[in-house]
Amino acid sequence: MNIKNIYPHKDNNGSKRRRAVKILYIPFLVVALASVIVNIIVGGPAWSAIVLMGLYMIWNLFVSTDLIEYNRISQFTKAVIYACIIIYLIEVFIVGGWAYDVITIVTFGSIIVSGVIFYTNFHRQKHNMYPLLKLIVIGIIWCFIGFFSALEVQSWPLIVLGCATVILLSSFIIALRGDFIRELKCRLHIK
Repeated sequence: MNIKNIYPHKDNNGSKRRRAVKILYIPFLVVALASVIVNIIVGGPAWSAIVLMGLYMIWNLFVSTDLIEYNRISQFTKAVIYACIIIYLIEVFIVGGWAYDVITIVTFGSIIVSGVIFYTNFHRQKHNMYPLLKLIVIGIIWCFIGFFSALEVQSWPLIVLGCATVILLSSFIIALRGDFIRELKCRLHIK
């Protein structure tokens, strides 16, 4: 009796990738520890926090990427969020007074770009609405922080960002209708 194997041949790309991630883990850890130690020895502002966030950004975006939600909108949203965190860390630890407007402009631009990506291929991207919704929520929270903070922040970028987030959120609800609620229930695990 001849038994014919009908299963596809197992690909070793997954194990190669896991091995590469394990090998790259050590240099990333060494650079992180070295930056903290050098910053403590040299003194001055805490620039090592910015280095650590940059290493975390590189690790999550390029080395150990998402296995499930790896699409253009998700990766772009993660990159923008990490970049805004780095800009805020530069504001806090090195130079102050400019990051609020820059983060507002970067968030506005990323919301516009993500909305264009979402609506250019609507039927395929409608299951990828959660990363864009996360970016919209971050934009709304940033607007509230800017409006209600005691800092002297220019209000026109925050008004433009708030209008863009409300318009994009409204277009989501109108375009997706029942799918919007269904996707939220799936993402938030609500029955």
